[in-house]
Amino acid sequence: MRKILTTLAVVIVLVALMALPVMAKPNVAFNTGLAIDDNELKGSLDAGYKFVTGGTDDLLDATLVSPTATPDLTDGMYPFCLNTNPAEKAKLMAYFEAKGWPQAYLDQIEAEIDGTAPFFYLKAVGGTYTLVDGFVYALFTGTEVTLRVNDDYPAGLYTYRGTLTNEDGDFDVQVKLKVK
Repeated sequence: MRKILTTLAVVIVLVALMALPVMAKPNVAFNTGLAIDDNELKGSLDAGYKFVTGGTDDLLDATLVSPTATPDLTDGMYPFCLNTNPAEKAKLMAYFEAKGWPQAYLDQIEAEIDGTAPFFYLKAVGGTYTLVDGFVYALFTGTEVTLRVNDDYPAGLYTYRGTLTNEDGDFDVQVKLKVK
């Protein structure tokens, strides 16, 4: 009898331990499309998006297309930081340095390229979701403008990571953008 109770206790403990990670994960679904200057990009949040540049120095607006969250995200500004390798960082810094920007602009974009400052924010207000440009937000003390992308942005695969929150807790989100 004692052996049966000990075995039963071990099984109950194992089942409880196995169930903990499932219970700790928030119950959430977040989906969106992505558009550049109202042209919807091919791809998805899970697979990533493809952006073919036009080769001009124009600034293009990046917007969400039909974003949904179930349950709604908690209102707030959710930072997304770039996660890239040293070669991509060097390529991006060379790109921005060639623009002849003032040092304050270069310092900010370097922090974004290094992943220590957000490239963009996902703003959640009452179930409405928008993208806010992290560069403008940082340089101009909280000024919110739509995320902007240069039409001659260097080719590469860019991965941005952030953490979103809803009533069930926090969850990590990754956004991939393949620029050609």
